[in-house]
Amino acid sequence: MSRKLSAVLAAAALLTLAACGEGESPLAPLRERLEEAERVVISAGVEGGGEVYALTLTSSGEGLSVSVDGPEEIAGVRVERGADGARLEYDGLILPMDTVGLSPISALPALLEALEAGYESLRWTEGGEFCSAVELSDTVTAELRFDEGGSLIYAELLENGESAAKCSITSIEIS
Repeated sequence: MSRKLSAVLAAAALLTLAACGEGESPLAPLRERLEEAERVVISAGVEGGGEVYALTLTSSGEGLSVSVDGPEEIAGVRVERGADGARLEYDGLILPMDTVGLSPISALPALLEALEAGYESLRWTEGGEFCSAVELSDTVTAELRFDEGGSLIYAELLENGESAAKCSITSIEIS
């Protein structure tokens, strides 16, 4: 293949990719609201490890917590993360814990971190929905899906390129 043909094909590919990112990302206005927020609550169905969990994240200036709302057998389990680390609570029992890697219980905190400060590396539209890839670190990416009104409806968290958790967002409250 000649150099001219290679250059033309590369330029065409770049123009095609640039066109995929047209339009304003719903991530920017969401970030503005998050920056001004005193409290954020995200509820989602989170799929990971072959199970689906109903989880609620609450974040404020005092710290962050994730509560398990379902399945019923583990409802009430709560993870709190503050300046002094993370701990697992259930029915008065408190266990310190380290957080290594992504799991269903750490998915919503990672998602919130990606929304607040991740690097938006790619954006595209798919079936009327706006999609965005947000890099949280060298190994963690959040693939976000917004509805036509700009509301976040779905996020898949990838660790080292593999799916670690899928989040069907049921509500986001920012106050």
